[in-house]
Parts: sequence; structure tokens; C-alpha cells
Amino acid sequence: MDDGGNKKGKIIGIVILIIIIIIILLSFKSCNSRNKILESETEFFQAFVNANTDFACKIHKDETLLLQPEIAETTLNEMYAKWYLPVDDDATMIDILKKYENNKEATALISKNSAGCRNGGDPIYYETEVNEN
Repeated sequence: MDDGGNKKGKIIGIVILIIIIIIILLSFKSCNSRNKILESETEFFQAFVNANTDFACKIHKDETLLLQPEIAETTLNEMYAKWYLPVDDDATMIDILKKYENNKEATALISKNSAGCRNGGDPIYYETEVNEN
């Protein structure tokens, strides 16, 4: 009987330890990836190009997306969030769009980096982190 109580205590201890480890891992993940803040002009430029490259690839794979403006806008915002652009800050996003939407370097890179998607390939990205959430 004493041995059975000892086993229960060990099992409960292991379960509590596993729960603590899971909580710690989840807190590190949420602090690290979702809260990345873009700080430099280069980071904003790269994020803008990468997000729009992703969006262009989505369009190459499903052109009907252009016929559905609400879905297209949602998809584009998801791409912006994936690359850490501040989709919840309208003023900042408007500034970013005004700055880069007609930028010849940005549009050329988006076109070049998404060219492989026209034939079913993958996009090319800048060396930046991506938000998987």
C-alpha cells in the first residue's frame, strides 16, 4: 500500500513538472515571436516587400482572389502581420503604404521575388524573421 501512494505522488509530481514546462515554453514563444517590433527603415522596407511578395504569390496561385476585395484585404493584412507590420495601427500602415507603394525598387523586388510563383514555385524573401502565428 505504501508503494502505491508513493507511485501516485511521483505521477502527480511528473504531471505538475510537465505543466510547468509547457507554461514556460508558451510564455517564451509568445514573448519572442509575436511581439517583434520593426525599428529601422530597412526592416520596414524588407517586411513590406516580403509581405507583398507573399500576397503576389497568393494571387498567382488563385487569381479569383482579386475578384473578392474583402478576402483580398484580409489576406493582405495577414501577410503584413506575418512579417510584423503594424496592421492594427492604421496611421502607421498608411504611412508605410504611401512610402513604398510606388517605390520603384520595392515594386521591382516584389515582381522579381514573386516571379517563381507564376510557375508554381516558391517566392524569394529577404533575410528576415517570419511570424508563424
